[in-house]
Order: sequence, then C-alpha cells, then structure tokens
Amino acid sequence: KRGTFHASSLGMSLDPHHVHNFWGVSPGLDLKALVRAARQTAAVASGPEEAYPGASDGDDPGGVEGNKGSAGGDGARGDVGDDDAGGSRSRGQLAGGSDSNRDPDPLTVLLVGTGDPRHVFTTLSRAHRHGNADQPLHFYVHESNMVEVARHVLLLAILMTDDLPPTDRMERFLEVFMNATVRDSTAELVERHARWLEASVGAVFAGEANAPGAATHPATNVFDFSLLRFKEKDELMDCFRSWSRAVPFDMDMARDRRQRKYYDDRFDHRRNLVDWDYHMRVEAAGAGVIHFKHFAQWRLAGVAYPVREATYPAPNRTLVGYARGTTREFKDRNMDDKGRTVDSRGYWGDIINSPYHCFGTSAEEPSLFK
Repeated sequence: KRGTFHASSLGMSLDPHHVHNFWGVSPGLDLKALVRAARQTAAVASGPEEAYPGASDGDDPGGVEGNKGSAGGDGARGDVGDDDAGGSRSRGQLAGGSDSNRDPDPLTVLLVGTGDPRHVFTTLSRAHRHGNADQPLHFYVHESNMVEVARHVLLLAILMTDDLPPTDRMERFLEVFMNATVRDSTAELVERHARWLEASVGAVFAGEANAPGAATHPATNVFDFSLLRFKEKDELMDCFRSWSRAVPFDMDMARDRRQRKYYDDRFDHRRNLVDWDYHMRVEAAGAGVIHFKHFAQWRLAGVAYPVREATYPAPNRTLVGYARGTTREFKDRNMDDKGRTVDSRGYWGDIINSPYHCFGTSAEEPSLFK
C-alpha cells in the first residue's frame, strides 16, 4: 500500500550536531490495538480457552496508520514525572464511558525517546474503538532533555484548550510541531500558553495549585510533575520562560549555520543534494506520499506545514535548546583542539529527515494518497 514504509529503510543518518529529537521517523501507533493484537496472538498460540476478552482480528495497531486526532477532551487525565535514572517521563490516563467489555487492568506503556507525543495522540483518539473505554491508560515518556518534555506538555496543551476552533487548533499544533519559523499569531499563542503553564506549573511546584486565585492550566490536570527533581523542575520552568517573544533568537541564522556545517563545501549545491536524498532515500523507502516540493521547502527553509499564503517571521522558540560542546582555544602537543566546555543555545534538532513521518505518511483513508 502506498505510504507504507519502514523507518529503518530511510537510510538517513543524523548529522553530528543533532542533539534534540523533536519528532520521530515513524507513524503514530495505536498502542491499545498493538497490545490487543499481541495478546490475541499469544492466546491463539496457547489455546482458544485463553483468548483475550474483547480482542478482535480487526484491531489495527496503527503501525502504518498515522492520525491527526486531538488528544484533548474531558476524558483525558494523566501525569508527568521522572525516574531515578534522571530521565523525564509522562504518564497519561484516559477515562471513558461505561462498557460491558471492560478491562480492569490499566494499560501501562513506556515510551523511550519518542521525541513527540504521536503515539499518545493516536492511542487516545482511537481508544473508543476497542470496546473498553473505561480502561485506564498510563503513559511513561522518557526523554533525554527537558526541552523535549516541555514540548510534550505544550503540544498537548494546545489541543486541550478550547479557545480556538478545532481546525485552527490543529493548524497551530502542526505549525508548532513542524515549522522552524511560525506566524506572529502562533508565536503569541505559544507565549500565552508558556506564561499560563509557567504560572500553573509553578503553583504546583510550590504546593499552591489549589489556592484561591491560582492559575490553572488544563494541562496541569493531565500531568503530574511531583516526581521531577529540583534541577529538572528549574529546567522545565526555564523552557517556558524562553518561549516568550521578548527572548531574541534568529532561527534563520541558526539553521544556516547548521546547514553550512553539515554540507561543508557542498553548501552551494544543497538543492541538488536535497533532490538526491528525496529520490534515493525517502521515495525509495516507500514514503513517496511526501511531496518533493514540501520536502525541499522544509530542508531549505524549515517550513514543513505552510498555512495558506501566510508568512513566517517569528522563530519557533520551542525548537531552541542548549547543546554542550568544547571551544577551540588552543592545540595540545598532539595537535588536538582544546578549550572550555560551554553550553551553546541554538537549533540542534533535525535538518535531514523531516517531521512528515509522524503524521503525514500514512492514513486510514486510501483516497488521501491519490
């Protein structure tokens, strides 16, 4: 089927300065269907008397089926914390209506280094299909950097709030998720959510979440930050503060530096290299549903999701983070570069693969690929 591909066959390696994983290279999974299919397979191997209640052969784990459905709503609840190893994790719980075919045991899933909440969104948006809507869902998301955790919170917050129409809300979500530069109105939306989250999460950290007049963002009803260490709490709050439009950042310059470093003396021929990458890697891997025009626009300008005829003058500050490196101040007697270890602020995400694989390479409706 067109649009079906294996991420491992893309053949694209990360450039040496890729530090933050803001998106994955595989479609979103329906984790409930995936678990049901695994249990049904195990039950068939063990005997029909051990068949998993409510499992059906029609359950599609969504391994090649992306979904843009909203994860927000009154039925979504969960929390975020951190494990002892220092990583950050997210746990979400979905409560639904009554059903005669209930599974009393919660579905608990550990997502390590996913970079984005695509699996959470896909699972929540399809939870009503499986006949056990009362089954609690717990998501533990382990990320290596707090800026990635902060994006998890923001992306879910954008979908949860009802201050925008659903179509506009989804456009804002995709714009923040994919684009290196965004519209001024989207930058204002990110700043508004950041201020709201900073006040609301700060009240949670201070134990004042239930105080009269305390700012309460809907996301604080979904995430529990109580297990984060103090350092990680500070980093999370710093991420929210850095999304203010008052914090200057030149995204075009940051991407230009990354590209010049990656292409080196091939920089003037980068359009030809983009064409080669698309036809020899992306299209050959079965992801030809990604249009070359869009792929090239993202590789060259950083805009993956253009919104009509809009312009994108503001940087997407949610893609800005810190990377640790060493300055080149002198050479030792072995002619190796030596210097100080510093944290450099910039764009250290993907500049090669594109974010389309999460929500743009598969769909349940075949006509979308025509």
